[in-house]
Amino acid sequence: MTIRLPRLPALAAPALALSALAASLPAIAGEVPDATAAALANPDVITVRNVTRAELAMGLPIADSAGQPLGTVVRPSGPDVILRDDDGDEFAVPMAQLYAFNQNGADHYASRLPREQLAAGTPAAAIPQKGG
Repeated sequence: MTIRLPRLPALAAPALALSALAASLPAIAGEVPDATAAALANPDVITVRNVTRAELAMGLPIADSAGQPLGTVVRPSGPDVILRDDDGDEFAVPMAQLYAFNQNGADHYASRLPREQLAAGTPAAAIPQKGG
């Protein structure tokens, strides 16, 4: 018994699909579509990102997620950053809990953890971590 398979079409269809994909590549390659640019220009849009150690210069103000001042950067300490509050108390904040956001054209830095969880002198290892 012989089974005959239908004849497959020429490879023109994949070539057309690839050319359609290539036409959409400018947006993927870094050009911002007009709709995206307009959305990002909206004053209510806030861009949030993780921070790097290089950004955390001594004296940089850090707020909590509600916008209340936590303190200023004193120094890095292993996986943590040491902050000093207005009373002169120092406390550790895990680097992974810090983020930056851009609002009205200026960068601001904040902690995902509220001040209550960042007791003075508490090593960051003792601070409860999300998911653990």
